[in-house]
Amino acid sequence: MVKKETKMEDAGEAKEAALAMRPEIGLMEREAFEFGITAEEAKKKLQQIKLFQAVVQELLQEDLDYGVIPGTKKPTLLKPGAEKIAKLLNCYDDYEEIDSVERWDDKNPFFQYKFKCTFRDIATGFKISSGVGSCNSKEARFRYRWIPVWELTEGQSLIKDSVPKKETKKNNKTYTFYRFENDDIFSQVNTVMKQAAKRALIAAALSAGRLSNIFTQDVEDTPIAKEPAEQTNEPITNEQKTTIARRENIIVDDFGIDPEVMQAGYRKEFGPNKEIKDLTKLEAQSWLDKLQRKIENERKKKKQREEDKARKAEEAEDPEELAAHKQELKFVMKQYHDLGGKELTQKESDEMDAAETLGDYQALLKKWKPRRDALEKPGHDSKPAGK
Repeated sequence: MVKKETKMEDAGEAKEAALAMRPEIGLMEREAFEFGITAEEAKKKLQQIKLFQAVVQELLQEDLDYGVIPGTKKPTLLKPGAEKIAKLLNCYDDYEEIDSVERWDDKNPFFQYKFKCTFRDIATGFKISSGVGSCNSKEARFRYRWIPVWELTEGQSLIKDSVPKKETKKNNKTYTFYRFENDDIFSQVNTVMKQAAKRALIAAALSAGRLSNIFTQDVEDTPIAKEPAEQTNEPITNEQKTTIARRENIIVDDFGIDPEVMQAGYRKEFGPNKEIKDLTKLEAQSWLDKLQRKIENERKKKKQREEDKARKAEEAEDPEELAAHKQELKFVMKQYHDLGGKELTQKESDEMDAAETLGDYQALLKKWKPRRDALEKPGHDSKPAGK
């Protein structure tokens, strides 16, 4: 008991000594000092926060750094705005992947990522603030696609009455959109990952600048619904231009497709005089989809060629076995002709000339042995070829 009282007395004396070193502190401030901060200091901090908020509101641009979502009270902070806030605070963003789930299953794919973003002082590296963000492929924006009736495939048109739909009106016209499961989530895995990192960035920015009373991030990913007519006339975005150029380069450089062939496809799609910069947003997305399908098809072909090449190399590993099959096929074909078999067609002759691997010769033997055996059956009226 004595020891406890002694500690309390020591603590009290230490506090009095600290207060004695600051004679300018008034009664109210002396009381506030018990909580670790004076009233004057609190006022200064609040003034600094208000000043920074005012600077942010002045420098950030609507529709670029933040956006106003219809039906919401506060504007939504966007990625460019969060990056500017980091710059204003003299910070850099440092990312850490906290958790991830990747299920590459064609029947039931699922992807989830969780990131922590830390704002650190550029000069010292000290932590200023942090935020956590997550994203997964089951979110509506990734799991589903709203497709206008004029873009439905033949298969989708057959089942459109069994899926959710929505209607919008524009200029006294009604447009119908149908919701379908996204059948190509694998091409959006990187987008899901980046979305999680972006949410962490925005959370860290709001925390560092104490901006939660000005901005929100709860709906930063909510797409603003636009009428079909607006969508049709909206110009191509810079991101779409960049992605088109990247995909076209992949097709030309990685798969050896002649650029003129690709340009011919573009002219057939949009006409001879329409340049990329003149496309609408919908037209650009349509061309992007075609380019992506082309890339996927070429990748499949390339993979098949590599597998065929590997298979042929494996089958050609035993030259003695290959030579034996060649000799056997030559003998079978000689017997076939000696027994009066028909002359080879051009296609059959080409197959013979193209044979290279063990598998090729095995397939030809499987085809021609039964034909030769049929000529050898008793009662068959065979006649030597050319006689």
